[in-house]
Amino acid sequence: MSLRFASLLVLLVAGCGDAADANHAPDLLRVRGTVLRAADLEPVEGAVITGPGGVRARSGPGGRFELKGIPRGTSGELSAELEGGLRAKLPLRLLETDEFEVVMHLRQP
Repeated sequence: MSLRFASLLVLLVAGCGDAADANHAPDLLRVRGTVLRAADLEPVEGAVITGPGGVRARSGPGGRFELKGIPRGTSGELSAELEGGLRAKLPLRLLETDEFEVVMHLRQP
C-alpha cells in the first residue's frame, strides 16, 4: 500500500468518525403531565412549566403539558407557575424511563 493511499484512507476513516459523532444525539427523554389548581383540582391552562436545564412548556387544554429534550439520568426540579402567584414544585430523581408522567398541584406559596 502506498503512503499516499494510506494517508487518504486514514483521512476518510477519521472523517467518517467525526460525522457519526456529530449525528449521534444524546438519549433524550420526555416528561408529560397535568397541572391542577390545588384548591379545586380543576385543570389549569397557561401555566409555565420549567424542567432541568431550563426546558420549558406551557400547559394547554385540560392542563396538559409535555417537556422534551431532557437527557437520561437527569435529576433536578420541575416547577410550574401561573400568573397571579400560584406555584408548584416537584423533585425529579434520575430520570431513566423514556416517558415520565406527573401531576402538579398549583397553590399559593
